[in-house]
Amino acid sequence: MNALRIALAVILVAVLGQVLVPPVVAGRAAAALHTVTGRASTDRVALTAVPFWTLAAGQLQDATVAVSHATVALEGHPLQVSRVTVSWQQGQVAMGPLLQRGQLVAARVGRVHLTVKVDGPALARFLDESGRVRGAVVTVGAHHVTLSGQVSLGSLHGRIATRGRLAISPDGQELLFVPQVVDGLSLPLAASLPLLDLETLNLPVPLHFSRVALAPPYIVAEAQSP
Repeated sequence: MNALRIALAVILVAVLGQVLVPPVVAGRAAAALHTVTGRASTDRVALTAVPFWTLAAGQLQDATVAVSHATVALEGHPLQVSRVTVSWQQGQVAMGPLLQRGQLVAARVGRVHLTVKVDGPALARFLDESGRVRGAVVTVGAHHVTLSGQVSLGSLHGRIATRGRLAISPDGQELLFVPQVVDGLSLPLAASLPLLDLETLNLPVPLHFSRVALAPPYIVAEAQSP
């Protein structure tokens, strides 16, 4: 009988721990994330760890993060992001920095997939404030992006209106605007304008851009771990 009671107690503790512990750790992670994404953001983190005590070492079978209306700093300038989703599998978080200082530090990268949605007006404000394009206006279409403003682009200087496509830099770190039409003229321009740089985000895991798509009014960029 005593053995049965002990077995039932162990099972009960295991079940309660599996139900209660991951949400508590996820809440700590969401709070740490919120210090980065800004007061206006909505941050949700869900964790799967079986058995639950592997979380004591920060080990994750699966972690999903969903952030809406975040403001992130790129090179010291704010960029308003409409949506960020992250899927992190077989990773490991350093629990000391998370619990003690609210910092997300990766002890093991695992597999990470990130998706970011940014609309044209938010990108235009960032380009203007960062000095890349003064008085920028960005419109996202189904097949191309239009960009106008005061710009220095290769040999072109001054106020221009351009239409072009988005591309990823060879090293996968930058999202680029590649003009195809400038002030109504089709010109074979080799120059491109950097829009977003992953390295400036100071992410806890290394990522590179893997895909970019247009979904008006949004630009949707995807990144993943090496």
